[in-house]
Amino acid sequence: MAKKNESFFKSLADKSSTDLQKMLLDNKEELFQNNMKHKTGQLEKPHHLKETRKKIAQIKTALAGLKG
Repeated sequence: MAKKNESFFKSLADKSSTDLQKMLLDNKEELFQNNMKHKTGQLEKPHHLKETRKKIAQIKTALAGLKG
């Protein structure tokens, strides 16, 4: 049984470079917003910070695979 993150990474292989760039920007914005909420005590689920950082790393890995 594949984990949720493994299936997310596998789905990135079908995306184009521009789609991955857009996803990267969206996730960076989400991470920024969640960091601000976390610092002010408004973030109810702090585990989303770690999940978003993992998604960003997976997207960057997929982008490096396309370029190299």
